[in-house]
Amino acid sequence: MITKVNTYSAFGLRVHDIYAPIAEDSRLRAVEYVLKLEREVASTHNSNRGKGWHSEGIHAIDNVTNADLRNLLSSVVADVNQLYNGIHFQTAWININHYGDWNVPHVHPHADMAAVFYLDVPKALDPKESDGKLILISQTNSILDDGITAEFMPEVGRILLFPSNIPHMVAPHYTQENRISIALNFSLRFK
Repeated sequence: MITKVNTYSAFGLRVHDIYAPIAEDSRLRAVEYVLKLEREVASTHNSNRGKGWHSEGIHAIDNVTNADLRNLLSSVVADVNQLYNGIHFQTAWININHYGDWNVPHVHPHADMAAVFYLDVPKALDPKESDGKLILISQTNSILDDGITAEFMPEVGRILLFPSNIPHMVAPHYTQENRISIALNFSLRFK
């Protein structure tokens, strides 16, 4: 369940910053499972650069074999549904960024909304630095924009939801601990 939502304007578009409590024991078991997947399954290569790992797409949450990860994904989708009636889950994938890894600017062209959920984040991140931040990038560079970029610090349990056509990237990760996030795509289908 959502405990707090902040809504920001990024280039005239809404970005929802969602906080929901996560059971720590379940989160740690999900992290352990994800790290096992990284060891056993080859990475796909999309926007990720460096030696980080990118999972195959998850198209049906019920097909996730690990109960802790399945429950976390179900919870994230339920939290997003609280904000948008008529939003539908499309796909998700897991990203693990190691030291020096990052994600190039990209959009999610076949979705209406994109989200990122932070499963594991190094404790030593400095909020004054860009290490591992999600960076949304203005498409217009208009003087009416709030700025050229909007940056969001990763935090365990944080969900950021934004229009999927906003170019975004992940800044290089410069700590020795992994940064694990789950990206999700949603479509808006109103009745």
